[in-house]
Amino acid sequence: MLLVFGDGSMQASCTLDYIRWEMVDGSFQCRLLAGKTRVAPKVVILTAPRMELQAALLAVRLAARVKVVMQIEFCKIRYFTDNTSVLGMIRLPLPT
Repeated sequence: MLLVFGDGSMQASCTLDYIRWEMVDGSFQCRLLAGKTRVAPKVVILTAPRMELQAALLAVRLAARVKVVMQIEFCKIRYFTDNTSVLGMIRLPLPT
């Protein structure tokens, strides 16, 4: 299973990817695979919800890259963010 965590703030956004697998004895192991950070631009002032959305995008892109590089078929991929504004922005209707 691939676990992807993304978070954003007014200063930066980041994402971390962990792999989790079940051992023969029924226990689980979890290891950090990759991480990525981006500093917020100083020229353009971005809002906190926008930075959260940037973190979610960064998380999806890093997970896609990990899948290609690792060449593993993950049984599940779970994304974790800490802000409902990301869901709200994703669900907005597109302008016509």
